[in-house]
Formats: sequence, C-alpha cells, structure tokens
Amino acid sequence: MEKTKNKKDKIIHDWIDLDDDVIINERYHKYNFSDESCNLKFPENIKIYIVGDLHGDFHALEEILTKLTNLVEINNIKEITDKEITDKEIIDKEIIGKNKKEQEKKKEKKLYRWKGGNSWFICLGDLIDRKRDTSSILEDDPKFGKDSRTVGEDDYSERKIIDLLNMLSIQAKKDNGRVIKILGNHDLEQIRINSNSIYLDYVSPKAYLETIEDMLKDGIININKANEYRQNFKDNRETQSILRNYHFNPNGLYCQKLLGCETYLVLKIDNWIFSHGGILSKFVENFKKMKISNLDNNNNPDGLEYLKFINNEMRKYMSRKNYCHKMAKDLFFQIDSPIYNRQMGSPCSSDEDFEKLKNEINKMEEKEIFGKLNSPLRIVVAHCPQVLVEECQFTTWIPTDICKKTKLKCKSTRFNKISIKNDKKQYEPKFVGINGIKFNEDDLPQIWRLDVGHSRAFDTKWLLDVVKHTCSKGNNQNGWNREGLKNYFRARRIQVLELKKESKNMSASVIISNKGLPRHWLSDKLLDKN
Repeated sequence: MEKTKNKKDKIIHDWIDLDDDVIINERYHKYNFSDESCNLKFPENIKIYIVGDLHGDFHALEEILTKLTNLVEINNIKEITDKEITDKEIIDKEIIGKNKKEQEKKKEKKLYRWKGGNSWFICLGDLIDRKRDTSSILEDDPKFGKDSRTVGEDDYSERKIIDLLNMLSIQAKKDNGRVIKILGNHDLEQIRINSNSIYLDYVSPKAYLETIEDMLKDGIININKANEYRQNFKDNRETQSILRNYHFNPNGLYCQKLLGCETYLVLKIDNWIFSHGGILSKFVENFKKMKISNLDNNNNPDGLEYLKFINNEMRKYMSRKNYCHKMAKDLFFQIDSPIYNRQMGSPCSSDEDFEKLKNEINKMEEKEIFGKLNSPLRIVVAHCPQVLVEECQFTTWIPTDICKKTKLKCKSTRFNKISIKNDKKQYEPKFVGINGIKFNEDDLPQIWRLDVGHSRAFDTKWLLDVVKHTCSKGNNQNGWNREGLKNYFRARRIQVLELKKESKNMSASVIISNKGLPRHWLSDKLLDKN
C-alpha cells in the first residue's frame, strides 16, 4: 500500500506520464481547489493565459502550453513496447535469422511537467467532443497519403486533455500558480446524455470504441455484448448513449475528472468575468426571481451570490444522480445561460448590436451586479468561432500582433479598430483571431472573444473537398478561392490571450502561432511560405 502511495506521489509531483494507470484511473477526489466564492483576486506581478475551445485536440493544448506560453516542459523518452526476446523464444517462434534488436520496437513517449511558476492558465470550456458532423472522420484511406495527417483525424484525446490540466493544476499549486477549467455546453451536455441528444453526434467513433474496451476490461459487459456494440454503435443512438454515459454519468470516471481540481461554470477575478458563452444581466435578474430555499431565505441575491450558487449547482448536477431536471434546465440549458449565450461572442453586424452590448455592460456596472468595481467590467468568452465566412459587416478591435500576421493595416501600437465587410461573392475572410470590443476610451476592450476554431474538430471531409478542388482548379463551386482558404487557415492558427498584472496595472496581448497545426498535406501546402 505504501509503495503504491509513493508511486502516486512521484507521478503527481514529478514528470507526468498520461499513460500511467495511476493517472488513467485518478478521480481527483482529494484535489479540490475550487474557491466556493468564485470571486478571486489576481496577485501582483503575474501572467494569466486564457484559451478558447479545444474540442478534443490534445496537440493544440500541447502547442499552447509548451510553445506559445512556455508553461510546461516536455521530456521525450523512448520506451520499449515489446518485451526483450530471448534466443530461445526466437527459435520457438521460428524467426531464426532476424536480429534480436530489431524485435525491440521503440516508441516515443512524452512526459510533462509544470514550469510556469505562479502563472495562471484558464481554459474557457468545450474541452471535449472531437467530431463535428457525420462526415468529419476519415477512415484510413491510401489516397490521402500514408503518413499525412488527415482532415478530421480521430485520436481520442479527451481523457488526456482533462488529465493533463488536472495534473498541472496540482503541480502549479505548489508554486502558487493555477490551472483553471471553465466548463462549456459540450462538457455539460455530455453529462447524463440520453439517446435523443444531438450531442451524441459530436462524439468521435474512436471515443465510442475505446469506451467499449473500457467496459469490457472493467467487467461491465461480456465479449458478446462488446461485439454487438462494435457492430451497431455508429447508427444506434441507444447504444451511443449507453457508451457515453459509462464515463460521463454523475459517478463516471470522466465526469469526476472534469470536476477535479479547479473547475467552474462562471468565474470572477477582480473586474474580469470568465465564462464559456458570456453572462447577461437579465439572466442574473431572472435568477433573483427564482424561489430557492437554500439561499438562506434570500430570494433576491446579487450577482456574486448568483455566481456562487450556479457553480455549486453545477457540481451537484455532475455528482448527484437525483438532481432536479427542471433546475438544470433553468440554470444551464437555456439559450441565455452562461454556456449557451452567443450575444457577446457574435460579431456586431450593426450599430444597434453594438449599442445593445454597450448598454449591457453599462447596466451591470451601474447596478453593481458583480459588486463595486475599481475599474471597468471586462468579460472573456469563447463559444463562437471568430472566423468570418458568412455575409456580414461589423466593426471590431483586433490586437496589432494579429493584424501584422494577417496582413491587416495597423494604425495603433495596441488595438486596431477594423471595419469588416464580407459580401459573400467570394469567401475571403479577412477577420481573423482573438478580438475585442471597446465601449470607452480605456486602453483594453471590455469584451474579449477567444474561440478561433483552432481545433482540428472543425476539419471536416467537406473542408477537405474544398481544399482539393481549390488547389487543383484555383477556385471552388461554393465560392472559395485560394486566397480565401489561406486566410481561413491563418485565422485558425493557435492563439492565446495573455494578461499581465504589474504594479496594479493590467495589460493584454495575444500570442499567435507562426504556423497552424499539422493538417492534411494539401492545406499545409496552401500555407507554405505564408
């Protein structure tokens, strides 16, 4: 027992091996770092990094942590995957003449360790769900190239993403750092999922297949039932819901992993609000009207009490089998909730839209919904991909470093007011990357939009067809042309919002990758020397 404990401590505090059984089976019950008040303070002299939707793309998270933010170091090791074969075994297996060393296949393994000191890292939800539609995943097909990364590749990284964030949270805490998970609609909708849910369509085939293997290994099903599930999971929604619920029911392993360490639905840090979809004053006001008995008989709570309550209810929903369905619907699963609201994440296509958002921010400040603030309220959201491909016209503020990399004219050293117009005659998206909206003369935008669609979950088969057609003929029947596709893939390069607090002053910038994630060779070719 003591030996197992020592091994666990070593794994947690030394190099992180995500394939170790101790981590694979860890539920993090001992590691609850979430603050019940959900109202934190930024320490002085600190860096904070915030990233939008990952959607099951572990490679994206790895690039962000190791290259863009330099918060994590990697130790590459070679491990022998086959046992050493003796001369006798070679004879027994009738493989005389083959070199014994050739039988020792080596595979590269990556180990991870926090090196970010007291820095903070925040993920704004939608950690899971790698697949986008029924045509997203391409089977092994020789015409796409043996070694090339194919569009919509399925590597089933959900567990590794959650485990890495949790393990880093444990390590960062020793250095007064923090790794925080904010849950999104995809994360919460997978909990208690039923056969009628559209969210079953976002689960990748490999996720279903790996779950079948887990259930078989754990003795939940026998080999006959496993074979039945393998045969019908693609088309049978009842089977899909059974498989997904195995890990994502309130007592399920992945559900507990999602809750582990430091997890919130909405979080306030100083004058900053972080949530997946944004937060509206009317949602807080509707909450005030709810007759909720466990708020110390206070039926008129303010925004800070609302944050505390909704985060506490999220934890109950994810841990109690008999949680009230109506309460969940009222708090989480409606269009204006913090995981679903798109008003703050969508572009302002008119002056009226702009004024609505401005009035919303002013209202929350004037009514002191989130307490008395010493500086302007700022809200950071994800949820809405910031790639303009539909017909639209609007104005936004884009950081200078993004403007330079995307060939937009820069007039400022910080943020550039850019007017965007797309008449849909040709898909040439010029609007790219993390951006914000400013309502006053203050230096920093008050609403930040972080979802840039960098996950390869968005690389559908349809997109591959567009790329192939455009590369061969210069344009596509859907309106795309070569330059439009280049802009589209540039827009989806990995980006992170970096906040710095120094001497009580807060500054913001965006770190953007020089190159996109490895994708299909045709899309990589499009971006060569760009």
